[in-house]
Amino acid sequence: MTAAGRPPPLHLRRLDQTSRARPLLCLHPIPHSGEFFAEFLQRCAAQRTVLAPDYPGYGHSPASAEPATIELYAQAIGECLLSVANRGVAKPVAALGFHTGCLVGVELSLRYPELIDGLILVDVPYFEPRRRAELRAEYADDNPQNAGFRAAFSYDCEARFAAVRQRGLIIATGSALRQATLEAAQRMPTLTCIEEPQIVKPAFSTGGARLAELVGGFLDG
Repeated sequence: MTAAGRPPPLHLRRLDQTSRARPLLCLHPIPHSGEFFAEFLQRCAAQRTVLAPDYPGYGHSPASAEPATIELYAQAIGECLLSVANRGVAKPVAALGFHTGCLVGVELSLRYPELIDGLILVDVPYFEPRRRAELRAEYADDNPQNAGFRAAFSYDCEARFAAVRQRGLIIATGSALRQATLEAAQRMPTLTCIEEPQIVKPAFSTGGARLAELVGGFLDG
């Protein structure tokens, strides 16, 4: 952490648009960075400002001295949003998460409800507590890139999902996380669940146009 217990500043990809349309924040899966969304950002940037930060310790963002947690990632992104709001990006924004980015989006919406207006979660990595403990043990080594996986599998999904009050979408693609995503949707009833089984891995390449259509329809609806 930096002084006063604050996470380090994040590297941010930002494509600006003068439109009044709601900005879109994209939250990457671990162990990737915001670059994961490069093609998708271009699809969305014609209509709205789009943002894609790197979490602490990923991409071009410096690591934190504190242990990685979903809460730490959310705090860092919340402070990043407050910073860009002072530099011309309208708030609130809608948050789109993919895979582990879904957990960051949930936590961000709970910690900073004044900054987030709408959640879009694609392929949620939701597992019951015993399975999360098993997965956490699989990433118990000291490899820095595994810290994010440990953070994800330590997250209290049941309690945090139950607290969600945002409107938005949960999108279940044809990936191995389809059933997990459907089970997560039952725990977040304010989000509308959509199944898109024709979208297969890599979802934001094979299904990028369809996902952009769904995102745009929700944000402009």
